[in-house]
Amino acid sequence: MNTKSSSKYNFLLIYFRFRLLPLIFVLSFQILVANAQPLSLANALELCLKKHPEIIAADLAILQSQQQAKAAAALQNPEITFTNPTGDFYTIGVSQAFQLPTVYKTQKKLAKQQIAIQTAQKQVTQAQISLMLRIAYLQAQFAQAQVELYRTPDSIYQKIVENPTRQFEAGQITALAKTYAAAEYGKIHNQLITAQAEVKHTLTVLVVYTGLAEIKAVEPLVIPDTAISLPPDAQQYPPDSASLQYHPIIKLHAQNIKLANWQKKLAKKQALPGFSIGYLNPSDKNTSIQNRFSLGLSVPLWWRQYKNNIQAATTQIAIAQQQSAAAQTELEIAQLQIKTQLQQSANELNYYLSSGNQNAAELATMATRFFMAGETDALVYLQTLRDAFAIKVAFLQSINNYQQANLQWQYFLLKSEQ
Repeated sequence: MNTKSSSKYNFLLIYFRFRLLPLIFVLSFQILVANAQPLSLANALELCLKKHPEIIAADLAILQSQQQAKAAAALQNPEITFTNPTGDFYTIGVSQAFQLPTVYKTQKKLAKQQIAIQTAQKQVTQAQISLMLRIAYLQAQFAQAQVELYRTPDSIYQKIVENPTRQFEAGQITALAKTYAAAEYGKIHNQLITAQAEVKHTLTVLVVYTGLAEIKAVEPLVIPDTAISLPPDAQQYPPDSASLQYHPIIKLHAQNIKLANWQKKLAKKQALPGFSIGYLNPSDKNTSIQNRFSLGLSVPLWWRQYKNNIQAATTQIAIAQQQSAAAQTELEIAQLQIKTQLQQSANELNYYLSSGNQNAAELATMATRFFMAGETDALVYLQTLRDAFAIKVAFLQSINNYQQANLQWQYFLLKSEQ
């Protein structure tokens, strides 16, 4: 075999390695994952939600509310008096003030509502942290996939750059093609280094979330091979905002409205009269026991202050209602935006699944056939392979875009446990 034919077969080997790139990508990544014992998403979520400071703080807030609820019906301190009714000696008396039983009952209800609010707040915190963890995990998967995707063309261009003399002397590669190959290798190699750094960064983020000492890898990114369909709940446009009423954020605002209503009820109950019972040590030591007790009634004479408290509580209800409406509006706008992103990313991904990847394969096939037939030179051949590889890079990016949009879409479908 002469030098010219040998050179063509060297480029043909490049072509076959390019066509086998998806298979090489899958196999090499499976070997990497098997050796690294990847962290699963389920384990990452479990560790994160167990150790995250905000979750621990939410649990403590619930505990605090439960502790406060035990003192919700606490009585006022008794009053002990020293009096000198005759001017000859002092006597000791004691009295205890009480509010109506409905006041204590309402205070207990209010305390229980505080527990419900803290529980709802914990669910909001869990949902937000879970979304951040899922996105961080996806970014680690994407970074790993990028490394494996760039590794094969990096190796191919490295061989071309390290041994271009024989192809150049045989006339199969021009000085321009030789320079182009070197430039392309530099770019691909830099992208590989960047992807490797991104893997390190994303895994470090997961270390912070999970509290693990080290994470070597995560599970591989799922690469679809057939067209995808939007989830049924995402096919309607505009999306059904009624489903948001079960979202943890909306449920939290609903609990705040309930709290404001209980506060108004308590303000009204506190405006009712109270009473007191006392025991007085009279000046006459021979006074019968039954005549030593006293009964008192507290009259809400200063009605204006109670009226103001009730009005303030009513205003708080209106504030809570408007805050709930504002949260609903913000969620609807965000949901609409994510729905649009989900549709756009799905369309882009389906393009590559239906024709984009096939076009990349056909570009590589035709470029190789023309090059082997002498109809194109090495420069055109390498440029075409570069364009075909760019399609594969864009395909991987479209997977990441769709998965990230889908994660955020699923966040809007969350339902509170309350």
